[in-house]
Formats: sequence, structure tokens, C-alpha cells
Amino acid sequence: MSNIPSRIPGLFILAALVSLPANAQVTPIVVTAPVPGQILTARRMFISNAGSESYGSQSYFRLTRYDGGPDRFYNQFYAAMKKWNHYELTDSPADADVVCEVRFTNPIVDKQSPHDLVYDPQLNLTILDPKTRVALWSLTEHIQPARNEEGDNKNFDQAVSRIVDQARMLSASSASSSTDVRPQTITELAPVGAVETARAQDHWRHASIGSLIGGAAAGLIAWRVIQPSCSGGFDCATADGIASLNATFKKRFAIDVGGAVAGGLIGWLWPTN
Repeated sequence: MSNIPSRIPGLFILAALVSLPANAQVTPIVVTAPVPGQILTARRMFISNAGSESYGSQSYFRLTRYDGGPDRFYNQFYAAMKKWNHYELTDSPADADVVCEVRFTNPIVDKQSPHDLVYDPQLNLTILDPKTRVALWSLTEHIQPARNEEGDNKNFDQAVSRIVDQARMLSASSASSSTDVRPQTITELAPVGAVETARAQDHWRHASIGSLIGGAAAGLIAWRVIQPSCSGGFDCATADGIASLNATFKKRFAIDVGGAVAGGLIGWLWPTN
């Protein structure tokens, strides 16, 4: 029985290693499709701000850690296109070859509880024919969640950069030929914004549950196994008895904390859907 406390950390570590899931390899999705010739030959562009079509987007921008308000994506995309200088930016869709409609959306994609909603902030870009309003191409970039304001703003900027890069790739072949429309190969990573948000919440929830279970189990074992050397009563009231009680408490506490940490680790590593 005296060896049980020393074996507890090893058992938790072994369980954690056994439950460790294999790292999922994010496989690029390769899409080969003909890019509409109108996009390749376009020289004039009108950028349309479609606003923030989402669940309470105004409140979302006001209450969360994104700076710049609901027009942030429009302002950043417009600045990027102007700096690129590939298109002449027009003041009217009637004067443009294509219309780029930009929109920030923040749909609810899951509900952990009535008051615990999972949002998926994302940037949408739709390239339209200005005459027919037919969508020629659509792009979406999901904004990764972060733990602070600086991280949120950085992830927003990175999402803008990715969608700008994709827009450039669409018209890349027009630099060499304005009439030859050839199939383009675009490599995109699978959207991860909503998935990572849900997984992060699942990890934290599993870690909390694992920590509670691990701490309770370790505490119970420590309470039953580690007993003070004094037999109780007057013996524990002596200086040696009090020292024995303190040493016993410290050992129990250390095992309890170790169990909680190990349980939290196992919970964090537990596979999520």
C-alpha cells in the first residue's frame, strides 16, 4: 500500500500518453476549375461594401476585441487592391468590368448550451458581373479565435491577407495573356475558424472535467493511503503530532494537485469531434 502514492503520477502520465490522439494532417484541397474569362480580362473594379450580415454584427464588433468596426474588412480590402494597382478602382459599378462585394459575417455554427454559442467570424468576397449581378466567383476566409485583443486583430489581418492573395491568384494568368482563358489550380486549406473554435471549447471543457475527476480521485486515494504517524487524540496534539499532521497534509495536497493536473492534461488531450 505504501507504494501506491508514488505510482499515481506514473499511472496518469501513462493514461495521458495512451489517450493522446494522432496529429491530424491538414490536407490541402486542390480545386481545378476554369476561372471565368471576365475575371481574367477585367481591368476596372468596383468594390462594394455589403456590410456585416450576421447575428448582431454591430454588437459583435463593439463588444469583442476587433478594432475598426463593421467596415474594417471593406477598408482593408480596398486599401490592398489600391496598393496592388492591378485594377483601376471605379466610383460606380456601371464603369467596372467586375464588382467585388465584401462582407463580414459571424454566424452561429453550434450551441454548447443556451448561453454558450459558438460563432464563426469570417470574411466573404464575391466577384460579380456588374451587368447581370451573377456571381462569378466566391471566396471565404475564417478568422481564427485568439485569447486577447492583440491576437484577434492579428488573426483578422491574416484572414484579410489570405483572401487578398486568393483574389490575386484568380487574375494571375491575365498578366501574361488577356485573352487566353485557361483552367487555374487554386490550393486552399480547409476552413478552420469554426472548427478550431469548437475544438478549443471542447478541449477546455474536457480539461475542466478531467481536472475535477483527477483531483477527486487522487484526493480520495491520498486520504485513504496516507495517514499521520500519530494515532489521533492526545498524540496529535503534541509538537511531533502536529508536525506529522502537517507533513501528511502536504503529501495529500501534492497528490491531489498532481491528480488534478494529470486529469486536466488527459481531458485536454481527449479526442474531440
